[in-house]
Amino acid sequence: MAQTFNLSFLIENAPSEEYRQELLKLLKPSKTEYMKTKFQTLISFITFIEVEYAKKPDSWDSMTCKIFGSFVRQYFEMIYATPADQGYGDVFDHDVDIRLFDHMNTHDDKKFLTDLIDLFKTIIISKSDEFNFNGYKLLYLEEKTVTKLNDHDAEGKKLLLNIPHYFLVLEKGDDQIHIDLLAHNPVNSRSSLWNNDYDVNGLYMCRKGIFMNDSQTGKGDFFKIQNSIMNRTASVEYPIQTYIESLKCTPVSRALRRSAKVQIYNQLIHFIAFRTKIEEGGYTQVSDGKMLSLSVEEEEHCAISDFEAPYIKVDFECSHSLSIMAFANIVNIRASDDTESIVCPYCRASLIPKLVDSPAFQQITIPEVPNFKSLNKDRVKTLKSAKACQIMSEENMSCVSGLFQGLSIPEVRERHDRRELFRERYELLSSRITPRPPVTILRREAPSAQPETVQRLTSSSARYVHGSQPSQVQEEWVQAETVFIEPPPMHEEWVDED
Repeated sequence: MAQTFNLSFLIENAPSEEYRQELLKLLKPSKTEYMKTKFQTLISFITFIEVEYAKKPDSWDSMTCKIFGSFVRQYFEMIYATPADQGYGDVFDHDVDIRLFDHMNTHDDKKFLTDLIDLFKTIIISKSDEFNFNGYKLLYLEEKTVTKLNDHDAEGKKLLLNIPHYFLVLEKGDDQIHIDLLAHNPVNSRSSLWNNDYDVNGLYMCRKGIFMNDSQTGKGDFFKIQNSIMNRTASVEYPIQTYIESLKCTPVSRALRRSAKVQIYNQLIHFIAFRTKIEEGGYTQVSDGKMLSLSVEEEEHCAISDFEAPYIKVDFECSHSLSIMAFANIVNIRASDDTESIVCPYCRASLIPKLVDSPAFQQITIPEVPNFKSLNKDRVKTLKSAKACQIMSEENMSCVSGLFQGLSIPEVRERHDRRELFRERYELLSSRITPRPPVTILRREAPSAQPETVQRLTSSSARYVHGSQPSQVQEEWVQAETVFIEPPPMHEEWVDED
């Protein structure tokens, strides 16, 4: 008898980790389904924190947690992604950045954060099945707060000094959601080094909506960001050119101590090593100015660091290239205490990264206003000059009017048919008294003792004759005036008369 195995059994008994990972891919939901699950989990997690904050007895303001970084970009990528895309719109295996406060100014806010972390730790220890975020349990928590700095640390890290920072893991089955929880913005949150690498990462979302990081300064451009995401171009917002210029041989740079230069170099190294990974998401880096000259080595191992490919190579103005590992080693490991210089290991020239022109990228198209004076007026047609001068028939306009009055289509059509029938009868009646000759209206001479009275003859008296002369009627009638008889005007209320 043949034995059958389900997929879960095969995964548990996989002969190797590689084979197990291939089987796990078969269990993965679609990108859309996973984004829905991930988003619902984050909503549950954030709402829990905000509700806990609202329980404070002296709470006078509500908390608005914010999600920022790559998750918000991927949220929009899902709109433009296709099933064949690799990396672009991929919501798997990406952490989520969450910020609790814009600024944590009060002692009560700090106490709330301490109590919240203690609560998370209790939840982890209890391992309660009842407590979960959309089915995901809180599995792990680790503090990542930066409490110490050294001379080599970049400015971006210095901005995070002493800001409470935690790493959390939510787990459901074989799936995990990693969360970087930051207590609040850096004090100098408007620094160009804080959360400002590419324009496509410049969005955040919260309960109140989706916003731009620099929207408060008035420099945000949501349309530009959407255009970049749609065209898969990441515009570099990092001040790369400023850093490069400060490293070149100038009186100012010569006055810089090695420790100051190391900080500038490390800003560039951090950006290259950790931020350019956006290209793995299907993006092409672009810039309004110059860009770093980078490439990816896919085969050769690094001769200086002896690390295997793949890795990023950095081109320098001296025409040599180094792996990012070798670059970081030369900058941060001082070869001799007797020198302040940072030079290329091949030619001993100053180690200045090379800048190149940005690839072309698709801007938002804005049409130019045409010169109307140069247009041929004969070719410009209006509604009156067009061949089909009638753009709406009377019947259609009557239909719209009827619908405005609350009539149904059958009622409108019935009203239109009655109106057409009446029009035909009216025209037939009018044709019987045409052509319309002058009609003489007579008056009787009143006795001399009484005031003169004028009496118009009516059709019922039958005392007038079309085109007749006064001598042809009774003698007491004399000509008073001559007028033309016209058909009476149509009225809307006549339509219903039979």
